[in-house]
Amino acid sequence: MELKQWHGFCLCPLGGAYPPDAAPADAPFSPLVFLVRRDPLRSRGLFAVSALDEVFEAETAGVLLPPVQGPTPAEPLREFVAANGACVLNTAFSAAFSVLERWHRKRTQPLRVTLVGLGDVGGTLLLGLLSSLFTFLWGLLLVVPGIVKAYSYSQAFFVKVDRPEYDWRACMDESIQLMDGHKMDLFILDLSFLGWYIVGALCIGVGTLWVYPYHMAARTKFYEELTRYQMR
Repeated sequence: MELKQWHGFCLCPLGGAYPPDAAPADAPFSPLVFLVRRDPLRSRGLFAVSALDEVFEAETAGVLLPPVQGPTPAEPLREFVAANGACVLNTAFSAAFSVLERWHRKRTQPLRVTLVGLGDVGGTLLLGLLSSLFTFLWGLLLVVPGIVKAYSYSQAFFVKVDRPEYDWRACMDESIQLMDGHKMDLFILDLSFLGWYIVGALCIGVGTLWVYPYHMAARTKFYEELTRYQMR
């Protein structure tokens, strides 16, 4: 299997195309990137894997289950992936390689408070406090700038989940970039839930226990589509 190096990445083709300036690599090294070409409407653009079988499993609800082990076209790299991890890049997206560089940019690792099952608690709390503070300060100017900034920072928590190594500033910067030109789209989505919240409030507020998770699921899907759109 032919490996190539490009801007500090080790590239392994599995149906995806190399960038034109990629050079041959003698041996695998980290970070290892598997290049695939899959339907952009049905596949993620970039995701991490910790086992070789995860590269080839169908991107359906089955990804929540342990991958089925078996021989793969990249079998010589099985032990390397198990020891070092890797990621999969869908080159069907036109901006795939620029996103790869941006998302794997090295950043200074801050001190973190991490709990099993909860992740970087300290960084997440700091992100919530600072995004709320900045929104409040913008709101002191006028109501409208505060609302605009609230939507600019709205994807910061999703970015933190996707990129736990990012600090609060990187998460907020990424959110601002993602929401550029899409604030009204999210506002309309939120507005569509207004009727549900009113109905839920009429039921002594109990109905909102069902509306809120539905709303958050819709916002999560919005983030997924937003990141998919950015890679096109």
